[in-house]
Amino acid sequence: MAARSDRLTLGRSPRQWRTVGARPGAARGRPAGRPWVAWWVDDPADRRLEIDVCLPPESTEAGWRYVDLELDPVLHERDSRVEIEDWDEYEQACRNGWMSADEAELAVSTAEDRAEALRRRDEPWQQRGWQLLSRQT
Repeated sequence: MAARSDRLTLGRSPRQWRTVGARPGAARGRPAGRPWVAWWVDDPADRRLEIDVCLPPESTEAGWRYVDLELDPVLHERDSRVEIEDWDEYEQACRNGWMSADEAELAVSTAEDRAEALRRRDEPWQQRGWQLLSRQT
């Protein structure tokens, strides 16, 4: 996965803590003890809603951080396509013991659940993120 300007990897290798801050052209959903974080990305070439499956985020002075569990459900607005990205990274993390069996199960079940939610498009938070993002621009 390409590095994003809004994230800083904080030396917990090979698993990564991600510290989350603001970035132009994107809004994020605030974590509430759930094992995922949502990103609304207003990219003219590929407007999309991305979900990072993770261990429940923790608050920090700078905002919050989380351990990425690799799988990322994504809704591409242009064609309504939903996919789960980064299976290769997930498989490597499992193979190398970088996540426990319980974390691996959590990653798959959460990714599948959130991908289905993206397909249904019936949860209010999905449109709320686009509304918040439009206020930033």
